[in-house]
Amino acid sequence: MSTTRNHDPPAVPGGGGWRTRTPRRGIREPAPSGLPSRAAGTPDPRDRDSRPAPQGAIGHSPDRAADDEDTDAEPGAGHVRRRSPALLGATLLVALGTATGCGPQPPPVAVQRDVTYGVAGGQRLLLDAYLPPAARARGAAVVIVHGGGWAIGDKADWLTEATALARAGLVAFSINYRLGTAGVYPRAADDVRTAVSWVQDHAAQYGIDRSRIGLFGASAGGQLVMLVGTVGLGSAAVGRPPVAAVASWSGPTDLASLAAPNRSPNPLGCGSDRACVAFNWPPGVIAHVGCKVERCPDRYRQASPLDQVTDRAPPMYLVNSKREVVPAAQATAMAARLGAHAVPAVLVLRGGDLHADAYAGSQTGPTVAFLQRTLAPAATPAP
Repeated sequence: MSTTRNHDPPAVPGGGGWRTRTPRRGIREPAPSGLPSRAAGTPDPRDRDSRPAPQGAIGHSPDRAADDEDTDAEPGAGHVRRRSPALLGATLLVALGTATGCGPQPPPVAVQRDVTYGVAGGQRLLLDAYLPPAARARGAAVVIVHGGGWAIGDKADWLTEATALARAGLVAFSINYRLGTAGVYPRAADDVRTAVSWVQDHAAQYGIDRSRIGLFGASAGGQLVMLVGTVGLGSAAVGRPPVAAVASWSGPTDLASLAAPNRSPNPLGCGSDRACVAFNWPPGVIAHVGCKVERCPDRYRQASPLDQVTDRAPPMYLVNSKREVVPAAQATAMAARLGAHAVPAVLVLRGGDLHADAYAGSQTGPTVAFLQRTLAPAATPAP
């Protein structure tokens, strides 16, 4: 069954620092108070769509009323672009306090950086592990997959979300995967599968229950986590439990519709922003899939989470803005398809045009809560 949010999901309390990578049009949401801001890196697609929002099969609910306003204001003079802490050895402690440094300091989150989880195509596949302050036996874990149009992005971009998950008692693994021509379908998805298998194989080391591992991705990363969640772990699945939960922010679900021959190139005025163009200019999607849709329709179906849903899919949390670079119809169709297979799904359609991590200020808390709830251990039957 699917659920559509008809109320404003709670934002993480506080309002420390604006979250952005490079100055672009539109208003940024504030970062959750007490959490480090995202590392400076790739630009996030923020170009505006003046067309009416697509209407989905499930319905929609605004995340914030203000998001429905078409404003082009930048953050005020106090805006500061934050960077992640410098690497201090293989393991470092991220000290998290309030934006002003006043008040009680929460216990630190230990971070293990640049851990090798595999090798593919001669490339080391690396992850950062974020460990909860209080170790738990047989706890849950979440593998985080960054976005960037399958061409750019880095695991360090998700410092804030990974830290929030660790604070909630979940071990978080933010991964890098093959990008561009090296990551043409199915290679990037295979890397996500490799990461899940690696976490399962190291469950004892990190105090993880192998059956309580979820996936969380945004933009292109959302497509990858939904695909691995629906298709499974492939040849590595023998003897392994499946992924138990998936959360996607602005993840495309139907790649064929994004690469259709009659789709207008660059309809949102993306300029040179490759992450934006990847979803709105057919060659970007074609480059990831490796062929044009009219030449290999089966390959597009295989790469599209929407076409891979079965009743074995895990529960999903799907977020999309109504006028952003990934059409909202992609999320509503996915929620409807999951509902048709009696798979629990939560759909949050937001007002405005913020894409993926650009709305993290209000969605980190609800997303973490969904993963906590869904990955919680099964209740023990009463005697």
